[in-house]
Amino acid sequence: MAGTAVIGLSGLAILGITARALGADDYAAFGVFWSAVFFVVALIFGAQQESTRSVAQRRQPTGRTSLLTFAIVLGCLAALVLLVTAPAWR
Repeated sequence: MAGTAVIGLSGLAILGITARALGADDYAAFGVFWSAVFFVVALIFGAQQESTRSVAQRRQPTGRTSLLTFAIVLGCLAALVLLVTAPAWR
């Protein structure tokens, strides 16, 4: 619990310092980067949870989807996001 609080406060501190150090335009670009980083982290955490569930399922079937199916769907969604947003990168 304390680790979550430290991470949250650190993130707020980084955003506050960055907002003061950069102008509005540069901070907007940083905000997009910051959001993208945490989007990727959220995807990785989701993959980690599904991997754990899949391994546990081998011991006790619960009717959940397989790890391979989850990985394929996650990969396709990531590729779709990259394809859709690629024109905005230029």
